[in-house]
Amino acid sequence: NNKKPRLLCLHGWRSNSEITNLQLTNLRLQDGPFEVVHLHGPFSSGSQAAHPAMPRLCVPANPQFYSWMDPLLTTNSLPEQLVTSLRYIVQHITSQSEPYDAVYGFSQGAMMATLLSIPTIQKALFSPEPPLLPNNNPWWKFVILACAGGNRPEVWPALQEALRLTPSPPSDWQRVSLPSVHVWGLRDPTHANSEQVFRQYYHKDQARIYPLQGVGHEIP
Repeated sequence: NNKKPRLLCLHGWRSNSEITNLQLTNLRLQDGPFEVVHLHGPFSSGSQAAHPAMPRLCVPANPQFYSWMDPLLTTNSLPEQLVTSLRYIVQHITSQSEPYDAVYGFSQGAMMATLLSIPTIQKALFSPEPPLLPNNNPWWKFVILACAGGNRPEVWPALQEALRLTPSPPSDWQRVSLPSVHVWGLRDPTHANSEQVFRQYYHKDQARIYPLQGVGHEIP
């Protein structure tokens, strides 16, 4: 069987699939081991990118950029945006004819991938039970995170408010039980937050960590 494992890709804040493709190419994940599927966030910032250089990296001209959370663009509260985006991703997953084998998330997308990998949150998002895939397959089998620290610090409190979750993390029943890979740049101003995401949500005996020397909030 030569079928490639399927990889769902979740971009960062005010980004898009073309920027994510560049990251995957640099990680040697594009045009290689995976069948790659991109999903854009539900909140569009139009031509407003996270970084002024990003539009020049995209083809065609005047690219569009998207987010999973963007309080500057909508009157919806952060808790409402979080729940909207998480359910939006799950609706995409369950609409597929085949399950995903892995998920890749950069920055804001990394937090989305993490939250959706926690069984407690899966159950809280959908009552009485989360949607099942054929043969009860999980939504994915392992997680790849890049620069996961670039998220608003109030993400977890906002999700707790929206879903009435208790107690606060960390606790073992809220940790991700899947194998995971964590990449962050040591010059990233938020790299300490990336380490905190790893410590708070993942089991270290199932994780691989790759700190990148001389790298910021990017996958060069």
